[in-house]
Parts: sequence; C-alpha cells; structure tokens
Amino acid sequence: MQRPKLRKILAYPVATRQGTMVSLEDPLRIADRPVLMAPSVHFLVNKMDGRRTLSDLQDVFESHFGQPIPQEKVKEVIRTLDAALFLETERFLEIFRRRTKIYGRLIERPPICAGQYYEAESGPLNQRLESLFSEHVEKIEQAGIKEQERPGAIIAPSTDFLMGGEVYASAYAKLLRTPCPELVIMLGTCHTTLKAPFAPTRKDYLTPFGRLPTHRDFVEALNAKAWGNLLDEEMSHLAEPSLEFQSIFLSHVYPEDRFKVVPILCGNSPDNPDEEGAFLRVLSDLMDQFGRGRVLIVVSADLARAGVRYGDEAPLSPDLLDDIESQDRSLLRRVLAGEGAELRLDLQKDKRRKKARGWTPVQALMSLVNNPEGELIRYEACVDDDRNQAVTLAAVSFP
Repeated sequence: MQRPKLRKILAYPVATRQGTMVSLEDPLRIADRPVLMAPSVHFLVNKMDGRRTLSDLQDVFESHFGQPIPQEKVKEVIRTLDAALFLETERFLEIFRRRTKIYGRLIERPPICAGQYYEAESGPLNQRLESLFSEHVEKIEQAGIKEQERPGAIIAPSTDFLMGGEVYASAYAKLLRTPCPELVIMLGTCHTTLKAPFAPTRKDYLTPFGRLPTHRDFVEALNAKAWGNLLDEEMSHLAEPSLEFQSIFLSHVYPEDRFKVVPILCGNSPDNPDEEGAFLRVLSDLMDQFGRGRVLIVVSADLARAGVRYGDEAPLSPDLLDDIESQDRSLLRRVLAGEGAELRLDLQKDKRRKKARGWTPVQALMSLVNNPEGELIRYEACVDDDRNQAVTLAAVSFP
C-alpha cells in the first residue's frame, strides 16, 4: 500500500504503565476493537491522507521529530491499521457495504450499549432508573400532584448513564405523571460525520423494555419533502448511542402507553444553511399537521467536553471548569431567550463546543419550539475519577 488513507476515526489519550498512549476507536463500530499506539506513531498515522507515499511519511516524521523512521516500521504500522480496518481500502469498503446491506434489511435497531453502559435485562435496568427518579417522585408525591402539564420539549444529556444519570433524571422528571404524547421527535447528537445535516431512520428502537416503534409514515413524508434522500444515512443510527439512551428513559416514563417516535441524528451545521433550514421547515410543517399538542420534542445533547481525553494539553483545574461553566451558561441564556441567530454566531467562534457536537440539535430545537422561553432545571460538570475528562450537561424544558 503506497498511499495509505486513514478513515475518519476517534483518537483518545490513555494512561498506561508505559506512559500516555493513544487509543484509536472506530465511531462506526466496523472495527471490533481499538488500536493502541505511541503518540509519535499517532502523529505518523494522522499524516496518512491518501496522497503521501511511504517516503513522504518518512520525511514528515523526520522533519517533526528530528530523527528518521525506517520504512519497514511505517509498513508495520500500515499493516496493523489495515488488519484493524482503520484504513480506507477496498476490503474495508466491501465489509462496510455488506454490513450496511444486512442492517438495511432489519426493521429494528438493536441496543448496542445494553450490558455495557446499562443493564441488558429490564428488571435490573428498571431498578436503576427508579433509583435515579426516587427523589423526583418523592417531591411529586409530597406535593400531592396527580397529573402535571407535559412540556413541549426537553433537553437531556447524550453521554451515558454512569456519567449523566442524575441530569437525565432531572430532565425526564418533567414528564412524570404527564399525559403521554402521541409522537416524540428525538433529535440526537451524532458524534460521527454525516454527509447531510440530519439523518432520520424508519427503524424501530429496541430496548430491554421492548420495542419503541417509529412513525414510518411521518419519516417517509419528512424524507420526501426535505433536501435529498436523508435515509441514505440510516446506518449512522446503528453506531450512535445518543438516541438509544433517550429511548430507555422514554420507555420507563411512559411504560404502558403506545406512542411513536421519529429518531433524527444531527450532524455539524452545514456550510450551506439553506439545506438545514429547508429540513427544519418541513419538519415544523409536519408537526403542525400532526398537531403540536400531541407532540413532544426530546433533544439529546452534551454542552462541552474538556480534558486530556479530548485533546487538551492542560489538566482539568477548578479555574478551567469555572470558565467552561461561565461560557456554557452564557450560551444557555441565548437558548432560554430564543436568541437563535446570536447563539449560532457565538458557537462559530467556540472550538470546545464543536468537540461536544451537542449544540446542533439544540439549534434545531430553537427553530421548532413555538415558545422559546425555556427553564434551566439543572447544570452539572461531570468529571471522571482520574480527571482526564469532563463533560458538561444540562436539563432544560420548554412549555
């Protein structure tokens, strides 16, 4: 392979006994395991753009590090990446096409995080969720509330339950003892690259509680009237867990009710805003036709990501976390005030928020809610025990 090309993959620093290494992971989950490598090798791998030859790669390595790298070592790295399916090769493309075809035949999206980020069995999972909701249920019972008005929209995290469980519960507590919606529009963060700004799916979402049915007629109408064939990217739902987490909470809050969902993943805002605007106008019109009072919008979004895991050189510190919170709250004030244009301008200058990717579905929400005056229920910065990463989250509701 004379001009290797690296696929779009994720890279995270990992602390090991040998020092800091870099873990390469496949966001599409085609590769079944990560590849661990030294930072210097990762530098070389990042230069594999399909244009550089082996000699070019040797030159760029020596120019950066001041020491040569044998061509056999470069070939060894390429063989490792190729075996792991991290290179864009005909072998990878054939496997991707085959899996896409198999997934295309399914009518249901399987739960990819069950048994890893939450319990795979309904009983233990229900116990976990009841524990998360216990404080909120107690407050409702103490207040003697038999039924409360359902909000028109909520924002919940997109990270896993282990990190964001309390914030999830704060958001979904707004739905406790509310009338069940007939339709839930789920706008989720997509952490991989989409060709279009939005990717809906016709597939039902499977959960340990059962099947969450998709409103296929609504999705087909959305695809028919929007820009291009958005269903070409249904495969993106298989690898992305953000809406899977929402499906778990929705199934728990409305366990006996029959409602349907419209799962939509949101990518980065496009260079051409007309495409984004056209999709959101079609979605808004279809919601009007269905009846706004029968619809709930759920947004799955993290606000910011920081720490060594996300490419920051400086360790997490109280001052850094305070600065991130200040910026998050400033952006949230834009959201709560319905200042969509101003929010977009602020986000264009903010590299840290682009890492989280959660603001794209939030911006979409602002185009869809009739009453943009929201309520910030909870804000939290979740930091792991090793202080290698922090994710900031919010629970928000709109009337």
